[in-house]
Amino acid sequence: MRQDDRNLGSGEASQEGFEDAPCSICGSTAHTLRYQLTDVLYGTPGVFHLVTCNSCGHLYQSPRPTQAIISRYYPDRYQPFGKAIEDAFACRFMRWLKHRQLRTRCLQVYRLRTSGALLDVGCATGLFLNEMRKYGSWALAGIEPDARAATYAIERFGLDVFNGQIEAAPWPDESFDVITLWDVLEHLPAPGHALCQLRRLLKKQGVIIVSVPNLDGVDATRFGRFWAGLDVPRHFSMFRKQDLLRLFEETGYRVIRTYCFYGGFVTFANSLTIWLRVTVRQDAFRKAAEAIIRFPLWRYLFKPYFVWLDRQERCNILTVVGQRKL
Repeated sequence: MRQDDRNLGSGEASQEGFEDAPCSICGSTAHTLRYQLTDVLYGTPGVFHLVTCNSCGHLYQSPRPTQAIISRYYPDRYQPFGKAIEDAFACRFMRWLKHRQLRTRCLQVYRLRTSGALLDVGCATGLFLNEMRKYGSWALAGIEPDARAATYAIERFGLDVFNGQIEAAPWPDESFDVITLWDVLEHLPAPGHALCQLRRLLKKQGVIIVSVPNLDGVDATRFGRFWAGLDVPRHFSMFRKQDLLRLFEETGYRVIRTYCFYGGFVTFANSLTIWLRVTVRQDAFRKAAEAIIRFPLWRYLFKPYFVWLDRQERCNILTVVGQRKL
């Protein structure tokens, strides 16, 4: 029997600082090893296991880093921990491009609500929240477990950011009209529990917007173990649409909409980068190829293709909008 096909039980020994995990969708502990991967993008040490739940088919990481050590896998150069656009880019075109990327997220909120209280979970350095100041009238708040990123958001943008876990959030019940989780749910050890906690913070008829890497997407199939959406060890769960719909239903939300609207080219480029770093040995050629992949023009040349994938919900990031059930 090939190693990738062997059945693994919950009693398998874990390395120090790691824990065996149950399926975050159905709770089963029986699983089959799917991939053994390394952190190609950021180079943190270790070999990480992705397993498939024998009961429901959900793909997740086990064993996984405990919360006591997970911060070591989020280096300062982790992409979501970027500085303010005006601080990071001298080029006017790049500033415009970055603001435009944030604008696509802001509009998803603005089309649902134009004012109220907004909580961004996993707000990182606060770029999205700061950009939302241009779109309506909002009382803005964030949750960010990384102390470095939370401090930057507070000091640079003057945002109300809680540095800690969702369970310890200081706001009373029914405080927010909108809650957003942009590429966050896959990082959480217990996504269903997190959604339950956030439901408590939502006002009646409040809405939640959740985006995750789309395991049903074309690139997830095309790239396989090289797909950037896997992003071990930071991503604990890899969601299919059916997984998210089940979580939303079981945690007290009514799904309003599922769709794709962003992240297609960026994830595609990251997947190509991972493939190059694993398969190409010549440093000069690989670095030249990576520079070509990152050239901004490709984003626009390939836009029709990614728009087409968006319309089929087969692009790299899936977004689910839900409303709190009464």
